[in-house]
Amino acid sequence: MERRDWPAAEELLRKAIVTDGSNFVFYYNLACVQALEGNTGAGVESLVGAVEHGFVDLTQLRRDPQLAPVRRDPRISRLMDSWPTVLQRHLDANLKSAASLLNDRSARYETTRDERLRIAIMSAMDPKSTEQARADIERLYDWGLANVLTDLADPEKSRNDAWCVVLLPTPKDFLRWLVATYGRDAINSFAGIGGSYINDQKRLVAQDLGATLRHEFFHVLHWRSMIRLAQDHPVWIQEGLCSLVEDYEIGDGKPESLAPIPSWRSNMTKRILTGGHLLTIKQLAALPRERFTGSSPLANYAQARTLFLYIWTRGKLKDWYTTYTTDREHGYHADRSGVKALEAAFGTPVADLDKDYRAWLRTLPIVAEQNKPGQATLGVDVEQGDGDGPVIADIPRDERGHPNPARHAGLRTGDVITAIDGKPTRDLNELVRLLGEHQVGDQVEVSYRRGTIHGAVKIALVPR
Repeated sequence: MERRDWPAAEELLRKAIVTDGSNFVFYYNLACVQALEGNTGAGVESLVGAVEHGFVDLTQLRRDPQLAPVRRDPRISRLMDSWPTVLQRHLDANLKSAASLLNDRSARYETTRDERLRIAIMSAMDPKSTEQARADIERLYDWGLANVLTDLADPEKSRNDAWCVVLLPTPKDFLRWLVATYGRDAINSFAGIGGSYINDQKRLVAQDLGATLRHEFFHVLHWRSMIRLAQDHPVWIQEGLCSLVEDYEIGDGKPESLAPIPSWRSNMTKRILTGGHLLTIKQLAALPRERFTGSSPLANYAQARTLFLYIWTRGKLKDWYTTYTTDREHGYHADRSGVKALEAAFGTPVADLDKDYRAWLRTLPIVAEQNKPGQATLGVDVEQGDGDGPVIADIPRDERGHPNPARHAGLRTGDVITAIDGKPTRDLNELVRLLGEHQVGDQVEVSYRRGTIHGAVKIALVPR
């Protein structure tokens, strides 16, 4: 296509379709080639094929100059006019495709649709836990629109946003999805991955209802913003912005009260700074995706998340994103890296921002990553659960044989700890972080799930 050798491009694209006929990209590119060749009729058919195989980006369809002749065809005009119907059919096909990945006969999946969020949740998890998670990401949605992605706030434009399928599978089906998506080697190489959002598929898969679901759901929102803007933001922005919302606190329930907080990722960034290896803002912003995700990915994610925490804490997140996405002089089209937009939002050269950022980073508190001897604990042994919280593996007696306060309060082995004082504990990191905010003897309310029964008990924290 770059050489404008349309016949050769068409031949190669047809071969690609034979190899992978489910990939809408080949049909879309074929429609472009055929339009450029002057074969408008064939281009229309290929573009319809792209839509049938998953293409749902109306903004791209309206703007792509290569498709100008095809857009003038009445069939494509009618297709664009009926886009909400196209999106509903795409959602139905997406749900059917997602269901084909599920093979755990012991599981019962429930599907619910949320018109406002434009998501369909297909969950094998406890219904109440699933609803709590949906409410969690709804708060995140409101916060995102109020504090960052203000371009998504128009409900009329939302009608043309593609629906996303949110799949919350059993551990068995999660492994099945992992292999189907990334290959059998992924079982070992992706051991630390809790899920993903694949924009071309409009499908989010999460193994837990906590940090993973929040992170991947914000990818859904950020991609909607990028699609509307016809922009493709660099990896440090995509992953830093979505990592920012993994850990936060909720105040009075209003969108502006949700506040991202320090986490194990900021702990890691502080250690990188102490070791003298912290990337400058320019260096981080210049990392290509293959280096960001392939070379020291945990360190890169940590630095991106912590930089966004700094931007948020300084009250510049909305200003920066608005400048980056809309300002002609300092934004995306002037500097895709986002550095000029940072300088404009802060009114400070990036070299001075680096100095202030490092000074701020040194003042960040260390967040608890493990319960050390003597620190406050529930007095139970826990292990990672199946997604909605850590599971109590054992409730031991103390050295003198006294009854355990957790057992006395009514907790049992096998209970899933879902929250401490109303704050979700969807994984071990969240549980340890929240316990790290307390002292021995503090009274906390522990929410739990026992099968399909949910309850809460008061417990006095004991030393480990």
